[in-house]
Amino acid sequence: MNSGIKDKNFKENFLTKQLVKNENLFREDDLLGDGYIIDYGEITLKRNNKIVETLGEGEILGIFNLFFENNNRFFTATANVKTQVYIIPEQYLRDILNKADPFVKHGFRTWFKLTSKFLVALDKDFEKQTKQKKQDDDDKETYNKMKSVN
Repeated sequence: MNSGIKDKNFKENFLTKQLVKNENLFREDDLLGDGYIIDYGEITLKRNNKIVETLGEGEILGIFNLFFENNNRFFTATANVKTQVYIIPEQYLRDILNKADPFVKHGFRTWFKLTSKFLVALDKDFEKQTKQKKQDDDDKETYNKMKSVN
């Protein structure tokens, strides 16, 4: 597989991990740990067994809870295909965060709070759409049964 990351210094500084299709990188509510950057492949993020996002080459995952002093993972991350990720050690990420300008930390925390509110709203909207689709399907089935009786 060709690497999606072209920076040689990057490749020399971080280890990689390969995942097979349907292998979990981490699970929702696992203790926080390393962050990851997808070198190649595809990873789906799920929350409460619902797909939230699918990530691909060059995208970052597993780092966001560091900004909030939350010790548990928010998503389950599962490889959709053969995937390779770069492992960004948790301590490395903490060191960067500790050195960050207070304004930058505040900006990220504010943005992530807004994002989490959006995710809650998205989850509620998804539930509403699912219920409506089930109702529509049930109505259609009832209609077809009545139609076949006549």
